[in-house]
Amino acid sequence: LNDPHAYPAAFDLSVVPRDDAVELYVHSYAQFCDAWGWATVWAEVWVAYSGAALPPPPTTLFRDAAIHEAAPPSPDDDDYWTRRLPSIGLPPTLPGVEPTPDSAAHFERVVGCVGPAAFERVQALARSTRTTPNVVLLEAYGRALARWTADPRFAITVTVFHRPKGYEAVVGDFTRLALYTPSMADRVEDRIGACMEQTMAVFEHPTVDGVELQRRLRAFHGDPTMRFPVVFTSTVGMELAEV
Repeated sequence: LNDPHAYPAAFDLSVVPRDDAVELYVHSYAQFCDAWGWATVWAEVWVAYSGAALPPPPTTLFRDAAIHEAAPPSPDDDDYWTRRLPSIGLPPTLPGVEPTPDSAAHFERVVGCVGPAAFERVQALARSTRTTPNVVLLEAYGRALARWTADPRFAITVTVFHRPKGYEAVVGDFTRLALYTPSMADRVEDRIGACMEQTMAVFEHPTVDGVELQRRLRAFHGDPTMRFPVVFTSTVGMELAEV
């Protein structure tokens, strides 16, 4: 592995000739680039591979975005999220098994796949509610967790893509964290609408991110140990850019 403190830390390519092919190996640290950035990288790799001219490099840098993100929140965003604090749920209380002193730590990965027919229904529901498939799946995920929580009013962490205007071609990690509190409405359309509203608030009031919001929630509830460990990894933001 490359030294993360030395160039080239984030990205490296290796070409290995074979008898009947050439293999291209890519090395990168995931925290340096998000899925949107990887799509940009591979699009340019294929353009270069085809022999066509590459587009000019972006005039803005990821460093510029990082400096902008470090600025204090806007008064409007600060006021909005302060008013929202009481309505954001607490971390979900899920059932678990208490470890014993002689139990060995282990990790299990559970994998499932939504089939084509089921995903077509997800897409149809997204179209009918004027949302995106990610929002529909997020609502379903929250509803499934609600069956197992001790308190049906809870919040989960959601990853979203938030690229400021002008940074669409910049390669970097623009992932942001948001907190989603599932709606308890009876109609699925209302629940999805509430999910979309919370999702859009992240883009409409972006200068207070999910990390800062969790800090404020810990202070608001007087619990310095409060964490939101349940995560829904989404491509919200990429979808909205394509709509």
